[in-house]
Amino acid sequence: MPDRGTGTIARWIEFPKRNSIFAATRDGVVEIQKDGSMATMSPNPATSIAQSPATGLIGAVGSTVERWDGHKFVPLFYQVLHPRWLQATYSSGSPIDIAIDSRNFWFVLYNHGVLAILDSKFQFVNILDVEDGIPQTAQRLLAVPGTDDVFIGSTSEGVVTVRASE
Repeated sequence: MPDRGTGTIARWIEFPKRNSIFAATRDGVVEIQKDGSMATMSPNPATSIAQSPATGLIGAVGSTVERWDGHKFVPLFYQVLHPRWLQATYSSGSPIDIAIDSRNFWFVLYNHGVLAILDSKFQFVNILDVEDGIPQTAQRLLAVPGTDDVFIGSTSEGVVTVRASE
């Protein structure tokens, strides 16, 4: 690895079509080829990367939320439309993890147990937080292949399961 920013891999996914892996690093999303060569696919610092178990759709989060368009990562922008959050002055900061379920719904986890859900067209569906049962110490998401379930792991409050509703 050329430096610590690239060498600090938070998560990675295999990308068999390109015979490589995509890795979420502090220097952005990098593609690492079988021969060890690397290319930066996104310059935005990334904390996590995920792939839909059903369709192969790829998303990354960190300083932004991005999706793989087949050639590069492009930012996703969404507006939170939830009465409780429209009046809030709370800023959730940068996302820390992502999961994509079998219907291509995106689950984007922020600090302090805030979970945004986007549909398969990248439109805002819902936002859940501690009041909805999301652990305040939530750290990791895992989409269960073949289902619409997403597990949320926390550092001290156990595991909960969520499912997007249309």
